[in-house]
Amino acid sequence: MCVLYINVHSIVLSISFLSNHISGVLKGWDDGGRWDTIFLAGQRDKDPPIIFDKIIAGEILADAVRENERVLAFKDINSAAPAHILVFPKDRYGLSNLRKASAEHIDILGRLLVAAGKIANDEILGFGDRALIVINDGSDCGQGVPHLHVHVLGGRKMIWPPG
Repeated sequence: MCVLYINVHSIVLSISFLSNHISGVLKGWDDGGRWDTIFLAGQRDKDPPIIFDKIIAGEILADAVRENERVLAFKDINSAAPAHILVFPKDRYGLSNLRKASAEHIDILGRLLVAAGKIANDEILGFGDRALIVINDGSDCGQGVPHLHVHVLGGRKMIWPPG
């Protein structure tokens, strides 16, 4: 029993030491701006939490229709059409709007559009043989949440321009 306690105790001390050491190194990287020199590290989300973050965390309920490790889609509570789904990346990747996109964002942008396309084909959600897929880019263009998201609208004839 004493040997087991000593082994467990030394493992706990080792883990504690490693945790403190790693935390110190990471803090040093933060303080020294080291993250800015590492590819994709600049995509860390430094913005304050918004409504989408609260939905992901389960703090606000949403009627999710599709979800995977990178993308969430749910029914819009302020629906502008009989079928209105919002699709957004779970991590902002620095994308408060589409104008901030770069080549580093190709993967997540592709995932968003593929998800939107699958939703637009889903008759159970109310989509028929057509859908209007929209990205509002900036508050003057109707973007109410500073987190890139795609609107998939359908369930009736949609016209262009919308308004």
